Amino acid sequence: MDIQHGRFSAALTSESGCRTLYFRMALDSGETIDLMRPLTGPETHPNYSANFPLVPYSNRIGGGTFTFQGTVVRVPLNAPGEPHAIHGVGWEVDWEPVTHTDNSVTCRYRHPGDQRWPWAFTSIQTVTLNDAGMVATLSLTNDADHPMPGGLAFHPYFPRSSETKLHTSAQGFLERDDIGLPSHVVSDHPVLSALENGETVPVGVDTGLEGWTGRAEIQWPDRQIALEMEAPGMTRAVLYTPEGKDFFCFEPISHTTNAVNRLPDGLTGDGGVKILPPGETLTLEMRLVPRLL
Repeated sequence: MDIQHGRFSAALTSESGCRTLYFRMALDSGETIDLMRPLTGPETHPNYSANFPLVPYSNRIGGGTFTFQGTVVRVPLNAPGEPHAIHGVGWEVDWEPVTHTDNSVTCRYRHPGDQRWPWAFTSIQTVTLNDAGMVATLSLTNDADHPMPGGLAFHPYFPRSSETKLHTSAQGFLERDDIGLPSHVVSDHPVLSALENGETVPVGVDTGLEGWTGRAEIQWPDRQIALEMEAPGMTRAVLYTPEGKDFFCFEPISHTTNAVNRLPDGLTGDGGVKILPPGETLTLEMRLVPRLL
């Protein structure tokens, strides 16, 4: 499903998680530049796309098990070699196309409530191109007749070279334990300083940021372009920068990894997990606005 507005173009597919396949900008020179890492080759797994939605939870649930309102909930371990449930249900299923206009796509997924997630829910994703860039919205509605814990995230992939810079601010860096789950928050981690100073993207990071401002800017000096991300109301993000790869991920998230199991050491409250009464909806918005350097 192709969309275009002015100098911006994008494509989505409703298959395997309502994925964005590319997001591009046409320059006055006639050159087209990728603002997200585009899908390459015939790969259909969401991990090879430009962006996909995480619903009804973000990142990992430790061992695929948690207790909610006195009931032990077990969800499948859904990725090979992964000891935890990861990224929710929405990325594993095909979505239903709802509307497709020149500049916008809306898809919907209705989950019946099953072994993958015991609560019924509906999720809707809309991706729109406008004069400024892209706006992506994601919602989660509890269709069950009892309360449901829930969360949302986007998982965008961005091009990375040795010159790529990331400028953002957060109050805490989540250290991970030996099974890859957050254990405690560090407020003076060098990665936080690097992000605050807008330095080149730190390599080898795969964890969450607490107390995020909801804004970030990526700069590609070698391509003379920058991209501002804004996620209104979001105070958490995930930074994933694998070594030896030409991409990185900066993901706006509504809750901390494994928050349904509550975290010790420096994390307060519920970690951002929302308890949705029947019929209530949680929403997430991500705005991507490029500018020339």
